[in-house]
Amino acid sequence: MLILNESKTYTLTEDIDVSGTAIVVAADNVILDLNGHTVFYNPGGNTRRYGIAIPMNYIDKNWFPDVPDAAFVGAKNFKVINGNIVQNGEGDNCHGIFGYGVNNCDLSDLKITIDGDDTDGILLYYGSSHQVHDNTINNNSTVVTDRHAGRESIGLLMDQGNSNIFNNRIFGGPQYGIRVIQYDENNDKEILIYQNYISHNATVANPYAIGIYARKVKCYNNVIKPKNGRGIHVSLVDTVEVNNNEITVREKANAEFDPGWCHGIKLEDCSNTKIYENTVTAIGGNLGFGYAYALDITDQGGIDSENEIYHNRFSALTQNSDYHAAALHLVGVLAGSKMNLYRNQFQSNNFIVRVGWDSANDLTLDSNQFVKAGSVNFHTIHFETGDLPSENLIFLNTKLGSGVNLFNISYRPIGANFNYGIATNIKIYAIDGEETPLEGVSVSIYDKDEELIKSGETDENGYVVLSPTVITVSKPIIKNRHFPGTLVLEKAGYQTVNTALSTSTPKYITMEEI
Repeated sequence: MLILNESKTYTLTEDIDVSGTAIVVAADNVILDLNGHTVFYNPGGNTRRYGIAIPMNYIDKNWFPDVPDAAFVGAKNFKVINGNIVQNGEGDNCHGIFGYGVNNCDLSDLKITIDGDDTDGILLYYGSSHQVHDNTINNNSTVVTDRHAGRESIGLLMDQGNSNIFNNRIFGGPQYGIRVIQYDENNDKEILIYQNYISHNATVANPYAIGIYARKVKCYNNVIKPKNGRGIHVSLVDTVEVNNNEITVREKANAEFDPGWCHGIKLEDCSNTKIYENTVTAIGGNLGFGYAYALDITDQGGIDSENEIYHNRFSALTQNSDYHAAALHLVGVLAGSKMNLYRNQFQSNNFIVRVGWDSANDLTLDSNQFVKAGSVNFHTIHFETGDLPSENLIFLNTKLGSGVNLFNISYRPIGANFNYGIATNIKIYAIDGEETPLEGVSVSIYDKDEELIKSGETDENGYVVLSPTVITVSKPIIKNRHFPGTLVLEKAGYQTVNTALSTSTPKYITMEEI
């Protein structure tokens, strides 16, 4: 065991092969240059032996059982570069690099190979301001004893922010590729995850390439192509951005779930989160792969989440109708979430939109494009609704590709009721007799039964856009058409306008003074 206990640069001059933990960092401002050499560490069948260990002075020493007491001093500003770290013997929880309570670690240009049970490539606990970049992780581990606790190739757990993970290449690994968990839900320091390539090979449930469980994370320009696994999971946090990632996922059965199912992006009970400009493909139904969901959403908060999902391309494909595929999968979306999904392309050969067992309510999909990519028992919308109804799903200004229509639906006959609406934007301009725009005009739209369905007020340009529901569809495929309707304009000092309304063109309405 090498103990680095002076604040200086250490340069390795040859490969080393150590039984147990190989190197311990026990001082601030240490730089370790592996100089192209390899650190072999052999746990010898023991638990918690590491390639490089960075223990804090207050940590339970059972986490570092073979490290001498004098080395438990804590370290910050540690840098290791330019070499290899290889697990060279059996042992579980034997991470390539393990730091606890350290800040400002810079780990780069490393090739780390691990194969033990419950073993991570790089694991940094309770720290901040880390730079993990330009590394290659070969993760041959296959066993995760507790998948709820989780294992990863690169992990920043209980991190306090201001950390970056970038330009890494990850091959293999039984669960997460990269995982970040926040220390403090009020943290205002960003974590950046970008330009990583991840090809993990899962053996347990919930195997995400990137797990984001910290606020103020920006995740972009990553390429995710697992042999077996999921894409990006964002859960129970706020102020996250996920953009410009390329994701292609598929998932086989595991010990818990048969068949398995993959998510390209899973958004779960978050707020103020933006997902944009991603290209996501989920594949299922052949070679042992199960269900496929390109975008999977759960929102059980029941309040205005202010989440935005826009300008993405989501594709879900299957080769076997027994293993369904949905470009958009809604599972437990409660009324009041007011999530914004707009200007995305959703493509599938099975289901464009699938509403899962836990239902979905009060959600508007605005100006999205639906594309049919062949047919494996194709339906535009499917309701798998369980005991709770799915209500007030609105498809607004949907652009339909060839072979797609919003009445092509399927549903579970014994499930709860559902309804959804097809809506369109109607642009209205109010002017006076001299063609001057009229601000503050009250505009109301009534349906054919004289029920008020939308209202608004013109702006300084005399302009307002209203989005009435034209048709409502309810179980078992009952269509209720609300138009033609009536348009009413009212403003003090002007004659009320009451006119027939269709949905075809913008409406220029002249109001005469009284």
